Amino acid sequence: MVMSMKQRMLLVVLAFALFSAQDTKPHTATLAWVQGAPQSVGDCAVTSNNIYRSTVANQETLFASIPAATTYTDTTVQAGKTYFYKVSALNCGGESPLSAEISATIPHKPGP
Repeated sequence: MVMSMKQRMLLVVLAFALFSAQDTKPHTATLAWVQGAPQSVGDCAVTSNNIYRSTVANQETLFASIPAATTYTDTTVQAGKTYFYKVSALNCGGESPLSAEISATIPHKPGP
């Protein structure tokens, strides 16, 4: 199969891994990931990331689109729930495949 330069750049530029989701404070979940190297080829730098979320494993839908980054804090989570996340990267070649799934369980706010 012959791939266009745009398709090859997408595969090289956008390989990355979502490596953590943690509840850093009550009612937040912070995601962190590593964008694959190189992060740009010619004029095709990673321009944004899509965050996918669900409360059911492997049923994530688009939740947020953000400028290119390696972290995201979800401040809309609710205590006592588990959230599942996947992330993708976008550049001039389009959207990368979704990352592996990761989850965060949000603790109940500590009592007084």
